[in-house]
Amino acid sequence: MTVEINAATGVSAVQPGSVQSGDLAAGAIGSGDLPAGSVIQVVQEISNTETRTAGAAGNVDVGPTVTITPTSSSSKIYVIHSAGGYSQNPDDITLGIKRNGSIVHAMGRYGYHNQTGFESSPFSLHYLDSPNSTSSITYTPFIGQKNNGGDLEHNAAPSTGVSGQNAITIAMEIAG
Repeated sequence: MTVEINAATGVSAVQPGSVQSGDLAAGAIGSGDLPAGSVIQVVQEISNTETRTAGAAGNVDVGPTVTITPTSSSSKIYVIHSAGGYSQNPDDITLGIKRNGSIVHAMGRYGYHNQTGFESSPFSLHYLDSPNSTSSITYTPFIGQKNNGGDLEHNAAPSTGVSGQNAITIAMEIAG
């Protein structure tokens, strides 16, 4: 049995074959028909690029960036960023996200180390944005540190011989 999705009445059973695979993409069911909180689209980018800051570097963009075009101005965009890293005496670590080059979320004191040995510094960010736009949006994660003698590395290459340090950034459009 296939299922018909109706915005006014919800879901009802119908005869086999009435809703075909690909109908949503073809426009038979539009994103406006989905209830609030539904995931409309997901975009993911992966990067092998390492970024190292030495000293007080301010905010430094790191990869990967992700670009998404919302289908509705009432949509929310849920952004996730994750990467491995390490630090040595970086003092105050900042992790944040920019929307089209402007900071929309920053976590100051994301980490704090003031020792000379290297410490694991995994990066993890979740942010729900309300861009109120149907134009293309680029989200860029960034890191920063305060200490002039500190060392901070985002998406650090592993010393274990395991290949593929992969930072990831995901943007999901959520129906508003």
